[in-house]
Amino acid sequence: MCSLHERYITVTTADGREESLSALDVSRVENVEFVEFRPLPSDKDQAAVDAWLERANFIIEDLRWLLKLPYER
Repeated sequence: MCSLHERYITVTTADGREESLSALDVSRVENVEFVEFRPLPSDKDQAAVDAWLERANFIIEDLRWLLKLPYER
C-alpha cells in the first residue's frame, strides 16, 4: 500500500472534466477552527460549570463533524 504522498484521487472539476489530484493537494484543504478543550474549573460554581458544558457541546459538534468527513479527507 502506498503512502498518502503517493496517492491520487479523481475529482470532477466545475466544468465537468475529471482531474487527478494528489490526496494531499492543498486545494482539498478546508480551514477549520476547533474549540479548544479546557478542564472543568476547580471552583465548581454553577456559572463556570454551565460555561464548561456549553464548550463541551461545541467540542462534541466538532468531533461529530470530523467523523462524518469522507475517509480521504
